[in-house]
Amino acid sequence: MQSRILIPVVVAGLLSATSALADRRSGPGGPGGREGPFAERREEMRERVEQKIKTYLTVELSTRLALDQKRALQLGDAVQRHMTRMHERREKTRAEAEKLKDLIEKKAPDAQVKAQLDTVVGLAGKDDDLHAFLGDVGKFLNVTEQAKLALSMPEIMRDVQRMVRDVRRELRGRGPGPGGPGPGFDDAD
Repeated sequence: MQSRILIPVVVAGLLSATSALADRRSGPGGPGGREGPFAERREEMRERVEQKIKTYLTVELSTRLALDQKRALQLGDAVQRHMTRMHERREKTRAEAEKLKDLIEKKAPDAQVKAQLDTVVGLAGKDDDLHAFLGDVGKFLNVTEQAKLALSMPEIMRDVQRMVRDVRRELRGRGPGPGGPGPGFDDAD
């Protein structure tokens, strides 16, 4: 029940934290990009969104696994480490993809492009983060709890992805869920 109350809070947080990202229309140096005057604000928003996702994951998993407070805090720390590893891998993948893009634009030799392509594909395909996460939680969860966690994660992650997708749709003016505005929407207003 507690996690169901948390969902609207997470969605509201995602909406407020990502609202500035909706105006991002140009490349890396433009508004909201990875460089320039908005880079710091973008990073702050990313951190706030990740914190809300971490909270949701921790509460939802702790509830499903019936963890006591001590182990729920340990789970929260493990989730944080996992999210940090994922962010670092995404950033490294992004940087390597930029190198690949530059090589293509400069019409580099095929051997160079192929080597960089292999690097990008290798980074994108790694699931070392998940193995590390399971190793972290294995220190304080018993085998049955680890199994329940593994079975719960896909559903919980779908919930998180759905919340993020709904926020993005709302920011683009389409409203949450498939098909745009829901029942009761009136163009006359």
